[in-house]
Amino acid sequence: MSIITPERFRQVEVTCTEWLQQAGFEVGDLTYHRCLPESLVNVLRHRRSPTAQVVRTRADRLAVHKVLPLEFLVEVKSPGPWHYANALFELLPLAGHIADAEAFGTRCLYAYLDTTNRIQPGFWCHQRPCIRWIRIPDSGNDIESDWFAAIAYRYFPEARVETNGARGRGSNDPFVIMDEKVLRTLADWRALVEAAVEAVEKGRGSGHQ
Repeated sequence: MSIITPERFRQVEVTCTEWLQQAGFEVGDLTYHRCLPESLVNVLRHRRSPTAQVVRTRADRLAVHKVLPLEFLVEVKSPGPWHYANALFELLPLAGHIADAEAFGTRCLYAYLDTTNRIQPGFWCHQRPCIRWIRIPDSGNDIESDWFAAIAYRYFPEARVETNGARGRGSNDPFVIMDEKVLRTLADWRALVEAAVEAVEKGRGSGHQ
């Protein structure tokens, strides 16, 4: 069975990609279900090992500037029908991007396109904002739940972590909650990209790469 992307999310992906292209970036699709053969996707999507889960939750996009030495991963997000005004992000990808930033200096941008409230906040994972709450639904596998809990405590020490919560709507993947009041303090993701471009341009002008 193929994975179907909801139309409302497909549109924000297009909006984000088109803006980046107009800003001078080449943008590539990294989602596993579009890059791998369908036969492999259909097997991998049911695997629960750490390796399989990391592959399934890798970044949506890669943005590479056509001229400047600037590239970064992009996670495009939008509110779901039951998120209210808070933002929900999958735990594993966000923690993974933070880990990569800490270990290797990689850059990943979260772009949150909320067309209902007409805000488009964003953040770099190496400068991620405060997370209030983390929910880890009951998977029936204590080892898996403990693995997710260890990740939550390691990368989000300020958050309240709820383990073995009841299964709910959606994918039932562990997720983090960012409060609306925090979202509204964040810069527009487009301004973050423009600032990054400007910083690289200034670095080049002063003789630094």
